[in-house]
Amino acid sequence: MKQVNTLQGPFWVFDQDHLGQVLASMQWWDGQIKPVIDAADHSGWALDLGASVGWFTCYLASLFTQVVAVEMHPSTFGLLQRNIGDRPNVTAHNLAAYDQAGYFSLADETFLGWPCPADLNQTPNASSVAVLPDLAGTIPGGRLDDLLPRDAPVTFIKCDVQGCDLRALKGLDATIMRCHPTIVFEYESGPSSWHRDSWVDYVAFFTRHGYGLEQLASPMDWVAYAGKRPEFPLAPQAHPQADNLSQIKVAILRHGWDTHEAQLLFADIAAILRN
Repeated sequence: MKQVNTLQGPFWVFDQDHLGQVLASMQWWDGQIKPVIDAADHSGWALDLGASVGWFTCYLASLFTQVVAVEMHPSTFGLLQRNIGDRPNVTAHNLAAYDQAGYFSLADETFLGWPCPADLNQTPNASSVAVLPDLAGTIPGGRLDDLLPRDAPVTFIKCDVQGCDLRALKGLDATIMRCHPTIVFEYESGPSSWHRDSWVDYVAFFTRHGYGLEQLASPMDWVAYAGKRPEFPLAPQAHPQADNLSQIKVAILRHGWDTHEAQLLFADIAAILRN
């Protein structure tokens, strides 16, 4: 690990990580997210799910009254703690945000497509490690609804957890229903499938909560606004299984939901897309 100078001052990063290279070049990591953060309601709490080494955690701490950062990898969590330093309004948790409690395994080369060494200093992809939903590993995980105070005034959520974003958000179902925060999340069709999720599942979740979606500059990044007209633009390059109503219908039925529920959900989605 090493310390580099960044737009937010000195920052600890892994030796070869692409994130560290970007920060050291005085660029903003995932800059498409920053305007959404800047426009959010800063009067409440922010949640940083998949905090990595804390780039957004530290920025959120400069704006929000309280920040809860969640990072599942032990080594990455160590750098997160170092970068948080003595900020009094940040609480960090070393666990995987999910919709059920358990112990998860790290995805290996078979899933990732690249070697994931035990020492994250040896890979340029240290910020892209992921967990698998086998519930038989060593990485603790669970629902953040069970961790947060029941009256926590959450106004913003950043969720980037390498394929299990929907699972993490489902673990915040009560908080989202109560607070209606602005949510930035990532959708990756491949890693999402490891958790038996597709774009249709994301649409169903946000529809149920009364959210509308907007795609950001990156094809994988989305922002969800509560109360916004529920428009769900489809980007075939990001999730080709949902490029038309016929494929959406097939995707719904494949999940094994009872026929009545599947038909109701399909009807809702069709109405949204046609309006």
